[in-house]
Amino acid sequence: YFKRISGLKVTINDFTYVPDVIVIMRHFSRLERLVARIYRSFGTKVIWDTCVNYFESDSKNPQVLPSQIKVAHKMIEKCNAVFASSRFIYDISSKYITSFYLTDTIDKEHFYYWKTDINLQNPVIGWAGFAVKAKILERYKQFLKRHNLLVIADKDPILNLNYKYIQWNYKRFPQDILNCDIMFSPRELDDMYNKG
Repeated sequence: YFKRISGLKVTINDFTYVPDVIVIMRHFSRLERLVARIYRSFGTKVIWDTCVNYFESDSKNPQVLPSQIKVAHKMIEKCNAVFASSRFIYDISSKYITSFYLTDTIDKEHFYYWKTDINLQNPVIGWAGFAVKAKILERYKQFLKRHNLLVIADKDPILNLNYKYIQWNYKRFPQDILNCDIMFSPRELDDMYNKG
């Protein structure tokens, strides 16, 4: 997205110069915190981009551990701001640091394929995500057993369902999802993790 804005020099993982702004995507390990601290010491504005609420938790939120929240707060100590990919995350992150709501964009150069043969008579229902999140599909077993299910994930989630599994791969994903006619993405919205 930013590469298309005129007047900006946008690079990825190019540490050969000191930029005005650096955006650290998603991660917040010791390495990313070190990079943030070093660049900030040079006067670079450091922004951490997150698509998960690592700022607060509730009792229904087993996906985010207290240790992750602690480390995320160490991360924002090294940053000038946060890009939050949802309004919910923005509302929470704004309590702790200057935040901006910036929705995830679709890289149209990566996702340039079009599906032209949608089978609505006998559709392949698709689901994609991290394997640990796929268990929710079992709640829809009665619906899914009437369809072909394709699961695209980082590893096989081992579900109590009939499904075909494809291991997620960044380069192949735009083509792999074309094997689906309808994407099915149920999500419970009763905890702080899923609201983000």
